[in-house]
Amino acid sequence: MSRIPQKIAEQILTIQGEQFFIADQEQLKAMRQVACEHDLEGLAIACPDTVRDNSFPVVLLNARRSSRNQQVGGYLNYLLVTSPMARGRASVAPYFSRRPPGKKPRPAKPPPPPPWPEPGEDEATITGVTLEQAGDRLQLPDRGTVAAWVIGWDWVSNRALVRLERPGEEGGGSRRYHLDQALALHRRAEDAADGGDTPRYGSSDASPRLEGPGAALALAERWPADQPSLLVHGTVCQELDAGCVVVDRWREPAADLVDGEPPPDAAELPRAMISASVIVVNYAQINVQQLDVTMPIYAADPLQPGQQVEGSFVLDLAALQYRVPGPAMVWLVAGELLAGPFPLLLQ
Repeated sequence: MSRIPQKIAEQILTIQGEQFFIADQEQLKAMRQVACEHDLEGLAIACPDTVRDNSFPVVLLNARRSSRNQQVGGYLNYLLVTSPMARGRASVAPYFSRRPPGKKPRPAKPPPPPPWPEPGEDEATITGVTLEQAGDRLQLPDRGTVAAWVIGWDWVSNRALVRLERPGEEGGGSRRYHLDQALALHRRAEDAADGGDTPRYGSSDASPRLEGPGAALALAERWPADQPSLLVHGTVCQELDAGCVVVDRWREPAADLVDGEPPPDAAELPRAMISASVIVVNYAQINVQQLDVTMPIYAADPLQPGQQVEGSFVLDLAALQYRVPGPAMVWLVAGELLAGPFPLLLQ
């Protein structure tokens, strides 16, 4: 994981305000020249504080040795990841909207897969600063704050936070969960626990342990071809956004939801619901798959925004739509948290 220090990135990526929405090549060239004055290796991004239209500008600083440039082609391996701070699923898309000008067609035989040898001491550094408008290839909410990163195979950039105020449903970024949604998730969790299905929720001996805010996965490093499933255990610890807290009321008549029986007490249902996504990226292919979960958070008393909570889950990668043999990287995204990479060899 190679990330350019935040202070250095801020000194280089000086683009601000409306400049994000204008492809000023001279400005990008000037920032690249400043970057070349530093001995850098890694990724850094900059985004506007607020976006009010359907664009989503991202400036990427990418400094890599010449050997890595051959091994990790940006067009194939560099992805933009966004995640709502409140409810909602992560969105992943190629960072580059098209093959960059002058980019050679993909060779018939791709570079050898990792692991790769360490770069030589005399290797040249290739530095680029690019601006992409990514709104048309991301699934974004109309309102609210999203976190954004660029990942390049096993590298990840700094995190940028962007406030969305786009045309659409008023208040779309501050929607709350209600008791009927908490009941539905509670039932799914009980059914999965009883039947041994996934996703399942709750901590187990195989769950990663966290000592504070963060996210982590636990999974095997190899997935043999004759093994039909591979379990992934995840843990997320974060402060609650207001949109994740369950409101103590029903959107639909409670009797209609429980077949005429008395509705359950709110204390028996999740007090909050937090979302996470497991992302699987195959090497040298625009081949990204993700599995989304919403974890129920139980508590004796109502939860408030800003409280720290922890949720755990287990997923089976057999739920992926397809299985591509070869090396892959697995990432976990939850709100403003991104954990990884976790290497996985699919055999």
